Amino acid sequence: MRGKIKILNYFSARINLTIFLILIVSTSLRIFICFFSNLPWFNTDSYTYFNMADGILYGKPISYFPNGYPLFIALLKLIFSDALVPTILIIFNIIFQILSQYLFFKLLIKLNLNKELALITLFFVAIYPNQINYTRQILTEPISLFLLILSLLMYVSNKPFLSGITGFLAAQFRPTLIFLFPLILIHEIISKNTKKSFLLGLGVILCLFFFKILEYFNLILPPDNLKFNLIVATYSDSFNINWELARSKLSIIKNPLSVYINHLITNPLDFLEKRIISLWSLWGPFSVTHRGILEKILIGIRFPLFMFSIALFLLRKNLLSKNILIITYLPILVITFIHTMFFSQQRFTFVVEPFIIMHTVLYLYSFKGNFLNEN
Repeated sequence: MRGKIKILNYFSARINLTIFLILIVSTSLRIFICFFSNLPWFNTDSYTYFNMADGILYGKPISYFPNGYPLFIALLKLIFSDALVPTILIIFNIIFQILSQYLFFKLLIKLNLNKELALITLFFVAIYPNQINYTRQILTEPISLFLLILSLLMYVSNKPFLSGITGFLAAQFRPTLIFLFPLILIHEIISKNTKKSFLLGLGVILCLFFFKILEYFNLILPPDNLKFNLIVATYSDSFNINWELARSKLSIIKNPLSVYINHLITNPLDFLEKRIISLWSLWGPFSVTHRGILEKILIGIRFPLFMFSIALFLLRKNLLSKNILIITYLPILVITFIHTMFFSQQRFTFVVEPFIIMHTVLYLYSFKGNFLNEN
């Protein structure tokens, strides 16, 4: 008996050491790209987030993106000097990335995944180029992924109230996640898990109530970028987005949704072409934008991973538990559907990349044997 305990402790220590080493490598890569690569931290959206944060602080809120990230920036501006806030945000990006990876490993174990395969998945998530690249930009991707993973971990850990709260918060940073937890809630209702569905919904409602209070006191305004996104989706394709045209149309078009639907009805082929281009921009084998060959190769890694994810679902579905299907496929489905119907950019896959990496590892391993623990 003692010998068995010693063996278990030995393997547990080895796993913890491996996790630690992977996270050290992950942290080192992200510190390098953030602070030593001379790559920029800001893009156009970054400046908009800062403008929205200033609007919150000065009592003149701006309605555009969801308010999660602007509120986070505004909080940091109350604590740190304006000059220091960008650096603090980048440090938080690194912290959120490392926490996301650790929690993702915990999530995989909760899903009953073989620990060795969970470690392999963790390693590839840690070194995946797109995951590293967007750590260096002041955008919502790292914190959105952290909140999403945390919420899903709370869900499988039978803590639906906390799952509802963190899930709603994730959608306040990455709005395309807004449909994920209603779908999970519907699943729980259909499964007649009354208590779980009630607590999940309660967490969402309480968070929604909090943001509505902020709106009531005019501390924030409801996000308004859906109208702009509809206009972009109607008049541009994801290969060549004409932002200036969309902005000029925004001031003229009163009901962008009706224009979008009318475009579907009157120009179905053009509408379909734009949706195919959007899907390609999200998951296609290469980028058609003006990038170097190496960049295009690194971006194109997403395509075989996406194909392996589909193959796992179609060809190995019998090996997957219900929890794996819900937890790891619903986010991919939601992100893919919404961005296909609107428009896509390289970074929009960020929050679901750990899942397609996991699916790739599982599919390839399935030729060897079962990837779930036997208990």
